[in-house]
Amino acid sequence: MTKENEPTKGRSVQYGKLAEASGEKLELQILRSAAGYYFGTKDSVGEPISRESEDYYRTEDQAQKALKEATWTQCYQRRELHQISAD
Repeated sequence: MTKENEPTKGRSVQYGKLAEASGEKLELQILRSAAGYYFGTKDSVGEPISRESEDYYRTEDQAQKALKEATWTQCYQRRELHQISAD
């Protein structure tokens, strides 16, 4: 069992755990907000559903590297998504 805020290093996360806990099996994606790039999920029309990462990244390249190397930290609490932009 993983502990809250435990880094995902060495684990491959393909689906959003918070989205899955809400009954949605959605692919983990790199999304963007005013705060930076993060890992989250979107629904079938492109609306953000969950923010899965605790961390934000300044560039998309940094986020891609963290996702590929599984060095990011899973968020275990639902976050408000009203300010998150998929752009």
